[in-house]
Amino acid sequence: MANFKVLDLLNQGVDYWNQWRCNFPEIQPDLNKAVLPVFNLQGYDLSKADLREANFYGSNLADTNLIGANVCGGDLRCCNLAGANLSDSCLVSTDFRKANLSKAILKNADLRLAFLYFSNLQGADFMGANLQRANLTGANLEGAIFEEVNLQSTNVIGLDLSGTELSNVIFFNGQR
Repeated sequence: MANFKVLDLLNQGVDYWNQWRCNFPEIQPDLNKAVLPVFNLQGYDLSKADLREANFYGSNLADTNLIGANVCGGDLRCCNLAGANLSDSCLVSTDFRKANLSKAILKNADLRLAFLYFSNLQGADFMGANLQRANLTGANLEGAIFEEVNLQSTNVIGLDLSGTELSNVIFFNGQR
């Protein structure tokens, strides 16, 4: 369960939170199973935070630092993650249905089994990401970067990949 002291710090606002993170960089915030729907977390430093199974439904996480965060099983449906940095994050089985991930950075992120139905992924950078068995049904991939990405067993049926940068992508059984 989420640590109530951490939730209290979060409620102090972005400047207070980010200063606290600068003062105590060794602390990995515990927001495991936190329920923060429709919450404004724009610009927060949530790097290396434990966000497993957290509910952020409809929240604003634009420009948020989520580098190295563990968001496995999280509910990020309808969230605004435009420009967020999710590099090196664990996003296994995370639900991003109808989320805005435009220009998000997802380098080396683990998105296995992620639900990206009808998400806006315009200009997102997936370099080195693992999207094995993810579902991209109806996602907008215009201008997205897929370099050294594992799309093995990923649902890409019916996707318009025109305007998408594909380089050294693994699609089926290790074939590029």
